[in-house]
Parts: sequence; C-alpha cells; structure tokens
Amino acid sequence: MRARNRWGWGFEDAAFSTTDARAAAPGLVGLLGFGESDPEEPAPFDPSALPAPRVVCPPHLDGICAADPATRAAHARGQSYLDTVRGLRGRYEHVPDVVARPRDTREIEDVLEWAGAANAAVIPYGGGTSVVGGVEPRVPERFDGAVTIDVGAIDRLREVDEVSRAARIGAGASGPRIEEQLAAYGLTLRFFPQSFEFSTLGGWIATRAAGHFATYVDALKRDPLTRAVFQEVLKDETFHMNYTLAQLTRVAPKRHRLVLWRARLGRLWKAYLRVMSAIANSAAISAGSSSSI
Repeated sequence: MRARNRWGWGFEDAAFSTTDARAAAPGLVGLLGFGESDPEEPAPFDPSALPAPRVVCPPHLDGICAADPATRAAHARGQSYLDTVRGLRGRYEHVPDVVARPRDTREIEDVLEWAGAANAAVIPYGGGTSVVGGVEPRVPERFDGAVTIDVGAIDRLREVDEVSRAARIGAGASGPRIEEQLAAYGLTLRFFPQSFEFSTLGGWIATRAAGHFATYVDALKRDPLTRAVFQEVLKDETFHMNYTLAQLTRVAPKRHRLVLWRARLGRLWKAYLRVMSAIANSAAISAGSSSSI
C-alpha cells in the first residue's frame, strides 16, 4: 500500500521535492511580494516527538488496532494549511493513542464498547481530508485517551438496485473506489468534490459535502452561451487574483475604491446568476436521463 504524504496532500512517493520547491520559490516570492527564496525542508519523522499512549488496546482487538508511532502520526491531522505547516515541521501536539481499523459493524461495536469502558474519546476517520480539525484528536481533559476509528476497510459496494439506481456502499469507500465498483453496473455516483481522490462516502455525508463538479461539466457542455460567460468570469477572477485591492488603491484615488469594487461585484453577480441558472436547468434536464445514482 502506498504511504500518504505525512505533511501535505498525496503520497510520499509523489511528494513535492525539495529541488522542486527551490526551483519554484523565486517565482512565488515574486508573485506574492513576500516570502523566502530558500524553502524550509520537511523535518524528518521523529517517533519520540509523539506523546506516549495513554490507553492500551485489549488483546481481543489486537487484530484491528495499532499503536505504533507511524500509524498514530498518520491519523493525527487533516489537510488544512495549519496541518500542513505542523506536519512539515514535525509537530504532533494531539495524537490518537490507538488507531482501530474495523472491517464490519460488529468490530466497530467492539471498539466503541472498549473505548467507552476505557473513558476514551472516539474520532471517526475516513480519508483524513478535513480542513477544519475534524480528525485531530484534540479532546477535553475529562477523557483518559483518544481512539481513532479508521473506516477505510469498510469500502465495499454491498448492494445495487439497478431499477431505482440506489446503492449500499461502505462508509470508508473513497471517490475512486466508489466509481470503480459502480462502473461494473454501468453507473456512476457523479459526485466529484475537490478531495475526491481521498475523501470518503461517510465523510461526504457527515459534512454535507458538495460534489458539484459534474454539474458544471453538464451545464457547460449543454449551453455554449453559459460556457462563454463562465470563461469570462474565470478571466475576471484570474485578473483580480493578481490585481489585489491594495494594488488598486495605489492607482486609484481612495474615494473611488468603494465605487470600483461595487461595480465589479455587480458585474460578477450578474454573470454568476447566468451560470447558476444554466446549471439548475441542466440538473433538472439530466435528472431523468443520466445513468447516475
């Protein structure tokens, strides 16, 4: 199994190298107007940086539990910018004491029963893509420990009703895993969030995730006029990402700042309304014709 990058997105064997970072640094500093041209190197993983486990997995759960430093560290954070910085610097303030990887409902119940008796907080873990601290075991002091339940092994497509296009899928199934299994039935979930590669069905449901990428694709294919408007919106946003408010105030009198930004917002609002209208219309049309769940 490929190891995930411990301080950023992706896998260790495809991580952004120090050489790549050094090559990109001058351009980023020039674009942003601040920063260092000599990038900070990732700190090597130091198991001694982790606090000692406070609870111990019972013998009857040894087959699905792990408490080694690498596994605990891999489940200690998500994918926010703060998580990336702390991972890069090898900082581990909050780490699960035990990581359980149940394979079915019965084993989940066993872990919950033990954790309750041990007064340990339980944190569910899917793909580890949370950007709001959702998987970090930062728990109140009233608990004697923290146990992370990684549902990654519960990822099978259990049942498909090809008439209603309903399916029962394990909560730990990632986006690619779901599409791979549904493809055998000629179906797709058609749900593509930015975190599609690693995020899981359980996480999508728990966080009410938005996987609207497919809807944009449909709308842009069906309506050339909307596609043209959308492209103009992207051009405008790209321009203003590089031409910031601070820069605008240097070339325009201060009293014109509010007028300038109101005009821009008005123009963009009309464009977005046009795009959203086309997307809503496309979704209504495709609801009865798309081979999706």
